[in-house]
Amino acid sequence: AVIDGVLTACNTFSMFGSTQVVTVEDVPLAMPPKRKTKKKAGVDGGEDAQTRLPVEWVAYCESPCPSTVLILRAQPKAFKRRALEPFEALGAVVHIEEERSAALEERIVKRGRRLGVTIEADAARLLLERLGNDLGLVQGEIDRLVLVAHPETRVTRALVDDQVGDVREYQVFDIIEPLARKDRGATIHVIEALMGDGEDPIKLLSVIAGGLRD
Repeated sequence: AVIDGVLTACNTFSMFGSTQVVTVEDVPLAMPPKRKTKKKAGVDGGEDAQTRLPVEWVAYCESPCPSTVLILRAQPKAFKRRALEPFEALGAVVHIEEERSAALEERIVKRGRRLGVTIEADAARLLLERLGNDLGLVQGEIDRLVLVAHPETRVTRALVDDQVGDVREYQVFDIIEPLARKDRGATIHVIEALMGDGEDPIKLLSVIAGGLRD
């Protein structure tokens, strides 16, 4: 079971040092809707009545392994607010919110307006594809593009393509967003960048297939 495997790793002393770090992605913090306290595959005990956490998590929070640093990453929709209480009492809960690409594109367009130029939507999107979500870097490039475009007052995709190199470090799941908006060019660009970095083509196909199913 998922939780059993995580907790076994947490309670196993490291052979290589006094402290070990266990990181879990997409952790099952909450019981599925309408699930009662009966045992089912993937969850070993029942749920804690107060937090709706699987009881294994609550038990671990009450008696954690002192030599383990446990890092859990989960999407906000995967749990209720009360489910965080045992973890907050034990350590720290950090909420990380990433701006969606559409919101970032709008910020780029607005910055262009403040500088007296029109930044086309396609140009804003390409800037993010090339530079990532580092707003400091993006804003610096916008300022430079405005100077390059002068005396024109429009920043086009062609200008960005010509002037801005691709410095973004892509992750495998960066394929999903352009795939979802059916942007063939951007999807191919990300795939080519990942393959250029030595990413396994079979892994990429798996991610693409999953994105198409969703």
